[in-house]
Amino acid sequence: MTESPPPGVETLGDLVARGAELFANREALVFEDRRWTYLDLARETGRVARGLLDLGLEPGERVGVLLPNWPEFFSTVFGIQAAGGTAVCLNTMAPESELQAHVEQTELARVIYAPTFLKNDYTTRLAAVAAHFAPAARLSQRI
Repeated sequence: MTESPPPGVETLGDLVARGAELFANREALVFEDRRWTYLDLARETGRVARGLLDLGLEPGERVGVLLPNWPEFFSTVFGIQAAGGTAVCLNTMAPESELQAHVEQTELARVIYAPTFLKNDYTTRLAAVAAHFAPAARLSQRI
């Protein structure tokens, strides 16, 4: 049996906001020596959402996320949802051919990415597949 979400929760962004209301000072994310409370996560999620809206994100627009499993990955995915976009998670270990196929199939309007991770140069990799993005796609470095 599938349970309904709590009242007022329609997106992942809403879920983060609700978590901040209920559990503001409890830990939501722990990564190495960094600890984010639910309130921290909600604030960062809101910052990402506002930034995307300021950049002209349209409802339903697909935004690629090419980030490792850092806390910023979560606030980025939640922020995209909170702003009305659709997060499309891209594999950080994918070879260029796989990344190109994913970009073509999903018709990304934008990509938020880390410039490098584990000796992978995502700026160069994304530039190589840029011709396969949707018209007027935009790349945004996150970290």
